[in-house]
Amino acid sequence: MSNQRALSGYQPGGNEPTFKDLLWESHEVLACLSALVQHSNGSDIDLNMDDSARKGLGRILLHCSQITIDAIGLAPSAKPKEAEHE
Repeated sequence: MSNQRALSGYQPGGNEPTFKDLLWESHEVLACLSALVQHSNGSDIDLNMDDSARKGLGRILLHCSQITIDAIGLAPSAKPKEAEHE
């Protein structure tokens, strides 16, 4: 289990999130959603969502995609190798 704070990238007044913080946040939210859906598929309990729940799920997925995009913006870029001259 991660030791990251919940919603580490979007805490008001908090520290600026790092690349690692944002990727972990996105991963953990998506893993939680995956576990919930897999649990409902493996049991006799149906997963029914009304319009508000579907909109909420859409917002969660949009949040995860934005976190991932933000993380990519923070990723260290590789420097192109220069040709060696003799």
